[in-house]
Amino acid sequence: MLASLANLTLRELRFHSDLSHLRAEAVERIEIGSRSVTDGQQIAEIVGVLTHAEWYSLRRGDAADRVPFAVKLASGKEYDYEATRYQHGEGAAIVSRSPSGWENGQVFCRQLPALLAKTGVILPPCFTYFGQSQHCAAD
Repeated sequence: MLASLANLTLRELRFHSDLSHLRAEAVERIEIGSRSVTDGQQIAEIVGVLTHAEWYSLRRGDAADRVPFAVKLASGKEYDYEATRYQHGEGAAIVSRSPSGWENGQVFCRQLPALLAKTGVILPPCFTYFGQSQHCAAD
């Protein structure tokens, strides 16, 4: 049990470290769902929000449907995450998962939905369960 908790803590620390060390000039593009952000100014604003993300843990009913969120660096390195709109106010969570599906942590970014909207990307406002909208964020 203790080893499992230590492993999760190390994965979360790595996730937060990766985000806090992102530099806009190293990012080639950010892909959210099927959309791609390549404008340098927009990338800089999004990276600014990601580098100041807050520690967070989603609870049931906090999140809308998740969409892929990838940060692709000019070096070829890629960070694959998921983004989900927060259901109880302004903000979004970024979720990191390992390739095998283990969760590596979650962060909260209050300004992310507004910045993404400026680029034409709207995070899904609802959680969908068997094709039915269950919970939707207030606009």
